[in-house]
Amino acid sequence: MAVFEEKRGFKRTSIEFVVSCYLPTKSPDEDQFKGYAKDISPRGIKLILSRGVGVGDEIMLIMEQPIVLPILDPILVKGRIKLLKKIDALPRKGEEAVEIGIEFIRISTYG
Repeated sequence: MAVFEEKRGFKRTSIEFVVSCYLPTKSPDEDQFKGYAKDISPRGIKLILSRGVGVGDEIMLIMEQPIVLPILDPILVKGRIKLLKKIDALPRKGEEAVEIGIEFIRISTYG
């Protein structure tokens, strides 16, 4: 019998909060959309989106909810989409969603 070996270097922590997202080719004011965070680790985050993106795309995230410790400023994350999976998880009929895995590239404060 084969034994499954975990390839991740860090444990994921389940979370639930809304993340503001935009593509680096646009400004946050031009093309902002929402994502729903599912889990996070020191190296990345999993989101659910109702918008088309592609593996390899860069994405910017603005996290305003405190994750572990309350902070004064939102966190700005630049990341790269490493995983994309279509799911049927949105309540409105006919809407499609994607689950994406984002690898963190740079993390800083925003504001």
